[in-house]
Amino acid sequence: MVADDLTPHDLMATTDLTAPHTWYPSTRAMRRRVVYHCGPTNSGKTHNALASFSAAKSGVYCSPLRLLAIEIFDKVNATGVSCSLRTGQEVKEVAFASHLACTIEMVSTEEISTRSPLLTRCR
Repeated sequence: MVADDLTPHDLMATTDLTAPHTWYPSTRAMRRRVVYHCGPTNSGKTHNALASFSAAKSGVYCSPLRLLAIEIFDKVNATGVSCSLRTGQEVKEVAFASHLACTIEMVSTEEISTRSPLLTRCR
């Protein structure tokens, strides 16, 4: 469709955000587990999220901050759990890693669907 061919009805349909539950049906059909930790500053959110993440068979830790993603990568690998790192500035792929620590903009929806039916997204 060319921009000149768009009608007001087309524009309204394109920008309709009232039914997000109908988007991405294959993703919605995936069996997954999402863990969201919420709480005030210094309440142990990251510690609890890290425990859940490390205990899972596989998972993706989405961090809002590059340094936090690096910290999670280091801590998880130090416990013997194979974890890769992906930020906008740095990529460290660990062979056969079952876990990924990344910044939120670097998470791949394709990788999430193939990594495991279990998805642990924290933070």
